[in-house]
Amino acid sequence: MAAVPEGYYESTNPFLVHGPRGFEEFKLLEGFGMYVRMDFPGVPEECVRISLDPAKKSLAVYADAPKVHRYDLAQRKYLSVIETVCRCCVFDRFTYQMSDGVLRLHLSKSNIDPRRSSCIEFKYSAFGEDISGNDMDDSYESKQLEDGNLYVRLDMPGVPKDNFTVSVANGKVNVTGQAPALSHDSGSRLYSADVVMLSGPVDFPSHRVKTIIKNEGFYAINNEFLMNGPKGFQEFKILENDIMFVRMDFPGVPEDGVSVTLDQSKTLVSVSAKAPRFHTHDLSHRNYFIITGLGCGCCEISGFTYHMTDGVLRLHLSKTNILHPQLPSCTSFLGGIRFKGDGDLSGCPHRLPYNRNPYHPALTGPVLMRHPNVAEGTAMAYESKQLENGSLYVRLDMPGVPKDNFNVSVSSGKVKVTGQAPAVSHDSDGRFYSGDVAMLSAPVDVPSRPIKTIIKDGVIRLLIPSV
Repeated sequence: MAAVPEGYYESTNPFLVHGPRGFEEFKLLEGFGMYVRMDFPGVPEECVRISLDPAKKSLAVYADAPKVHRYDLAQRKYLSVIETVCRCCVFDRFTYQMSDGVLRLHLSKSNIDPRRSSCIEFKYSAFGEDISGNDMDDSYESKQLEDGNLYVRLDMPGVPKDNFTVSVANGKVNVTGQAPALSHDSGSRLYSADVVMLSGPVDFPSHRVKTIIKNEGFYAINNEFLMNGPKGFQEFKILENDIMFVRMDFPGVPEDGVSVTLDQSKTLVSVSAKAPRFHTHDLSHRNYFIITGLGCGCCEISGFTYHMTDGVLRLHLSKTNILHPQLPSCTSFLGGIRFKGDGDLSGCPHRLPYNRNPYHPALTGPVLMRHPNVAEGTAMAYESKQLENGSLYVRLDMPGVPKDNFNVSVSSGKVKVTGQAPAVSHDSDGRFYSGDVAMLSAPVDVPSRPIKTIIKDGVIRLLIPSV
């Protein structure tokens, strides 16, 4: 590790400003037990393995921190060994708990001579490598991306997800985190630091700073604000009589902005939808286009109906068997997102894998998807713009949420938006959206000027005045 400039509270982590220091903490407990706190940032609960050697003289701790984001430099692997340095004692047992990048281990040992008490001598060794073989000394890494954005990864072990705060003031991006004292920790830990400087001394960045705190990333990669309910831009479901129901998210599209056309072969349906540039500060209009239909050669589409509301199109397709009219139609449809492992879908499948549970784990992850059906315009669910008068304009998509089901609140300077989308028609369930969309320049609960909201077609737009 490079020499730490004088003035850092803790040499092992430049963001730690208060509390117990060091990657590890050791404490002797009553009954000659030992408590060990080990920092393993990035390691999920299930990625820790502890083994006791047959002689019961040493304990090895293995921990794996996966490469969560594609911009992470590498995967990280940890190894720590705790040994008895005496000849008189062996380890009896151990218990441990892993949470928020911290392992807490309880060790007990006994004297081989049962007439004597165990001693208090331990030896500790730590090793660590990233997957490329480089020594792990850095609690911070950054990467300049081709689009001009900056990716930053920093370690604040022990801080729960809800105890992080990201703020911007005078162009400085500040991150703070509070790690509570758990088990036998000698104290809580406070982290705080300016991690990057923007190109201008603003309090509102022109684009929102995105944060990923948990290993699994976003609940739904199609929309960072979706917290619960079916995921994905579309949902496909086979109904009775082999009718297919399709839910398609087209945020910003009004009820009369959709066109559905059946081709001459009666095997494909094309859907085009137009979301106008509703506000002068919108980046652009948005045009959507998708084709769905049959994946067989035995049937044709006999009819369809659709309904557009709150930025969601719900389409019902029915079909008949033209090769064997006496037989029912098959259940082969095209459409949806392909996942790795779906297999060969050539021929005439009975039922496509798209007709799956919309809670598929492939729809959760650290990297957000662009809307695959946007032919023109922005394909992301969020955009923001710093205005000349100091205000911030924000546009975010919450398809399926009626106008009366949005809520905007301010707490400690954080502007939060929530929305409840009810289950309509054959939707598998309702959807709940929630997220902090902006940070005011002061930690207030009531802004000095009201936030203006414009809600239309599953999109909410905010004009946030400067404090």
